[in-house]
Amino acid sequence: MTAASQASPTPPDAEPHHVAPEADDSQTESEKFILEMLQRLDAADTEAGNLRQALVNSRDIGAAVGILMVQH
Repeated sequence: MTAASQASPTPPDAEPHHVAPEADDSQTESEKFILEMLQRLDAADTEAGNLRQALVNSRDIGAAVGILMVQH
């Protein structure tokens, strides 16, 4: 696993990933489109990492619940 997939998940709003500059009038439509797509890609990458970590945590929690059920 990579270091990114081992980080604890945080709500998307709380994670200050790459903040791209706001589009301005000096940018062409193509540049604005590319900027928006890069922002979406970054958000999707962040969400994928959070989901991977949630899956790892879910497995650990499931194993712990199974152990407790056997003991009681």
